[in-house]
Amino acid sequence: AKTFSEQIGKLAEDGWQSSTILENCRRRILDSQRESHWLKQTLDESQSKLQRLRTDVSEIRVGLESE
Repeated sequence: AKTFSEQIGKLAEDGWQSSTILENCRRRILDSQRESHWLKQTLDESQSKLQRLRTDVSEIRVGLESE
């Protein structure tokens, strides 16, 4: 049977490992949030560019049809 001090040592070690795991999870969540924000900005910019290109194409079509 384990002694009381061995059990306390094991619990302390388990707690330390849990704290480390929790901190790593928090870091990953923050990284994911940053990446998600960056991806949303990139998507918004791409959609804006696409809309401008569609407008340009429409103007070109109108110009060609009137010739």
